[in-house]
Parts: sequence; C-alpha cells; structure tokens
Amino acid sequence: MTREQERLAILTAMAEAVADLPRLGAVLAGSDDEPAALQRLQQEYGFTTDQAQAVLDCRFATMTRHRRTRIAAEIEALRDAVAGRWDPPLELAATVHSARRITLLVDGVGHEVRGTSRNDALSRLGQLVHEEVAEPARRRVLVTATGATDGPVRVLVDPTGGAGFEYGDRTDEGNRPG
Repeated sequence: MTREQERLAILTAMAEAVADLPRLGAVLAGSDDEPAALQRLQQEYGFTTDQAQAVLDCRFATMTRHRRTRIAAEIEALRDAVAGRWDPPLELAATVHSARRITLLVDGVGHEVRGTSRNDALSRLGQLVHEEVAEPARRRVLVTATGATDGPVRVLVDPTGGAGFEYGDRTDEGNRPG
C-alpha cells in the first residue's frame, strides 16, 4: 500500500467516525478500556486496527466543521493521487539568490520567498507552491531551481503538502528539506 493509500484509509475512517458523533460517543463510552474501544470500533465500523487506532487517537479539534472540511478535501486529493490524476507534474522555475532568498515564477509573476535559513526558505517555498499551485490544481508541482543552489536542485510538492527534495546525488522525501 502506498503512503497516499494508507493516509486515504485513515482519513476515510476518521471522516466516517466523526460524521455521526453520537454513534461514535456511544461506541467509546460503552467500552471498558482502550483495547475494548479498538475492538468495538473495528466491529461497529469495519475499521482495520490502524484505522481504529487513528480514530481513538483523534483530537476533539478534528470534530470541528473546519477540520472535517479539510479532511474531506484531503480525502478527495488522495483519491486523485491513488487514481494517478496527479501526474504529470506541473513545472515551475525558481531562482536561488542566496541560502535564504528564492524567487519562484508562477504564471509570469515572481514570488519572493525569504527564510531565516536555507531550510526555512525551502519550507516556505514548499508551502507557497502547495497553497498557490499544487492544492488548487490538484497536481504535483516540480520546481527546478537555478542560481546559487547549495541545496536541492529540484523540489516536488504534492497536493497534500508532502514534498521531495532532489540534491543532484540523492533524493529525500518528506515534508522538510534535508
């Protein structure tokens, strides 16, 4: 199972559980302890052990309308990813002026990203690409950097906010530059 498929399964379970809070509350309140709650979540909802644990570990903030809406949007994006609709990635160019200053060109408009360090600037670049391009377009975005690159040469950002950084001789995947 891919990372996207695992996350989709967890979010789908969480969305189902918080969609009917009285039912979820009854299942949890009727359980003697955590192992019993896990078992009851699996029986009542048909969840896997991982899904049941994620629901049990869920914070109350996840039950707010705003968080449920965000979860639903992420579920839709992950379904697109699993179906292969994220590729091919959109391509953007960035110019690295220094370890802390990067200019990204989006639709002919330059967006300057500044950070307190190289890693901070790259994190901010990933966040900008995610919010302005990847998430709205529901596509992966490949940013190719030129200029004073002592860090990643290419950054691949997906619609859920994940990012991979290519350094010419190696690739790091995750949400933070390495």
